[in-house]
Formats: sequence, structure tokens, C-alpha cells
Amino acid sequence: MCSETNALGVCSETSTLGVKKLKLILVSFFLLLSSCSNEYIAFHSQNNAYLESKTSVSQQVEKYDISKIWERDVELFSLPDKKWVDKIVNFIDNAKKRIYLEVYILTEKRIIEALVKAKSRWVDIRIILEKNVFWSPKINDKAMQTLLWAGISAIYSSEDNYTFTHSKFYIIDDFFLVSTGNMSHSTFVTNKEFFVKSDNIPDLKLLEKLFLDDFNYKKSIICDYNLMSSPNCSREVIRNLLKSAKSSIYIYNQEISDEQILSILREQKKKWLDIKLIIWDINKVKKNNQISKDLKNLGIEVISPKKPYIHAKLVLIDTSYIYVWSVNFTTNSFDNNREVWVIFKSEKTWWEIKKEFLKDFSNLQ
Repeated sequence: MCSETNALGVCSETSTLGVKKLKLILVSFFLLLSSCSNEYIAFHSQNNAYLESKTSVSQQVEKYDISKIWERDVELFSLPDKKWVDKIVNFIDNAKKRIYLEVYILTEKRIIEALVKAKSRWVDIRIILEKNVFWSPKINDKAMQTLLWAGISAIYSSEDNYTFTHSKFYIIDDFFLVSTGNMSHSTFVTNKEFFVKSDNIPDLKLLEKLFLDDFNYKKSIICDYNLMSSPNCSREVIRNLLKSAKSSIYIYNQEISDEQILSILREQKKKWLDIKLIIWDINKVKKNNQISKDLKNLGIEVISPKKPYIHAKLVLIDTSYIYVWSVNFTTNSFDNNREVWVIFKSEKTWWEIKKEFLKDFSNLQ
């Protein structure tokens, strides 16, 4: 029973409850608006920062000067080499503080097991994998499940930021590895690949920033003289670098189809540069077939062996500059993928890799 009514004949208790409910609804509504507003502001602040970064990078790339590429105390390793699985497992086993891994494919069982063991030692482990690997969209699922069960902070990369997260690198304590190959059995056993190992502090800090941005789904750009990322940096820089060549360009790459890059190679050949390419089997990558014929007609030397699987992405220019990356010479790799690459100057290493390149060029035909 209602003990009291108001002037309209409505129960006062009911009226009071109604007012309270209305206040609660209004407060909730305004809190929701506030939350949405904060997310909206945060999103656009991040987007504006990214656009400003793109503008800055564009200006920087226009002034890119190859002479500012520094000498680097790095180690460069050539694969296939089964012992490299042991080396990476050893790196993981000896990690004291952190292991950050961003890679397109992770299926090598011993590496996964080593990561799980490292987690039991309370090492800070964070891993980024690609969810929709081309032709094999489920290939990382088993590794992801194993990592999560072990309590490892593992995520799939943002599909909104990049078409594919195709980069391949580790940060382990105070050094990093940048690879042309995935963490898969074939990388170590059947593929032509390269690994760069370095403890250079400026490069390490840049790579750490890129990883943490990717881990937090934040779009970002790195465009330093010795360390770079795709998209928004690699295309213009590699165009400038290829144009800067005075005597020779030697390339390992899985696929070459980007028209801007092909155009530069054609123009450079007119200047009588020594240009040689080792690309993957023309029966496996159909675009390589016609492009290979076209380049050969211009006097550019191209081979496309069936074995080993040419998965490496490396460029040698003139007599000292070396570029190791995850980037294929495709439009998507340059303009849409997350990729990472290292550039360094080392005449000693250049001659070692040139010797290996010419040996492959001769023996794999």
C-alpha cells in the first residue's frame, strides 16, 4: 500500500524510485559518453601522431644520404645450417631478462619448447605472430596455444594496421637478431637465409620501440640510417640506395615484381653496372618467370634455382653496403606489410658475402 501520494495522485515512494532510476540512467549515459569520448580522442591523437611521423619520414627519405650509413660491428650468418637451431635455443636458454619475438611463422618445436622453459625462469617473454599467414592461415595456431598455456604474453598482430606482419626479429636481453627467415624447420634445413646479430645500443632501442608499438597495436615508423621498417620508409630508401650504386648490385630475393624497383634496375643496367639476381624457382613464383626473361634481355644476369629455396632478402651494393631484411621486392611488402631491415657498412663482410653470392650464382645455375 502507498502511504502517501503527490498532487498528481502518484505514489510518492514510486515517484522517488523513478527519479533515482532516472538519475542512475543519466549518470551511466554520461559515463559512457565520457568513455567513448576519451577513446575517440586517444584514437585520433594516435592517428595524428602517426600522420605527422609519416610526413617527417617523407622529408627525411628525400634527404637520405648513403654516406651516412655507419660502420656496424655486426655478425652476419648464412643458412641453411642445422646448428642455428642449437644457437637460437642456446640464446633463449641463457636469457636473463627478456625475450621479445616478432615473426611471421613460428613452428620450430625446439624453439617453442625453449621459450616455454624460459617462462618458467620468470623471463619477460612477449611474442607477436601473424594470424593469417598466406596460404596457411592456421599454421601459427598450435604455437599460439602452447605459448598461452605456458602463461607467455603472446598475441596475433593487428590486422587493421598491416596486411601481414612479415617482420622476423628477436630482442634477447641486450642484443638483437634480424632474420630473413621464419622460426620454422625449413629455415634452418632447406632455405637460403641470413641472420644479423648485433648489440648496437641505438639500433636496439629503435627495435625495442617498434616491437612495443606493435605489441600495443600502435602504428609506428622507424626510418633510421641503419634500421628501417615498412611501410612508409623502405620503398623510397631502397629506391635511393639502388640509384646510388656506381659499380654493382647483387640481390638475393624470393620474388621480384615491384615495377618501381624493376625500372631502377633497368636504368642502372644502361649505365653498365654489374647487376646479378638470385631469385626463387620460376615454377614456384610465376611472376619471376616473365620478369626474369625481361631482365635477361636487358643484360641483367638472373638465376632461379629450384634448390635451395631462395627465401633470403639481401642486397649488396658497390663494395661495402649490405642490406638484410624481411622485405620481398613486391608492392605489398613495401607499401602494406610490417617489415624490418638492417643496413650496415662493412667492407670485410661485404667481400665475404660477395664471395658466397658468386659461388651460389655459379653453382646453382
